[in-house]
Amino acid sequence: MDVFLYSSKALKTGRDELEDDINEFLSDKGSVTGAGAGIDGWNLDIEIIDGEDSEAVLYDLKGYLNNWPVPDDAYLVVNGKRHDLQ
Repeated sequence: MDVFLYSSKALKTGRDELEDDINEFLSDKGSVTGAGAGIDGWNLDIEIIDGEDSEAVLYDLKGYLNNWPVPDDAYLVVNGKRHDLQ
């Protein structure tokens, strides 16, 4: 399952720290596969391994990101649908 994390606001820490923390959180259930930044903000590309529990992993990832200091405008896009974190 392809998941994209977007925000137009700066992170309080480096994006590489967020990437490392997401990779550690997901463990063998997925990983950060790409990243980008531009005038409109930044993004992370995340791959969650498809399986019976991929929706549960997505739910847990949302909770994890809410506890990580991502900006308040951060959101996920999954299958073309926006999922606000707040």
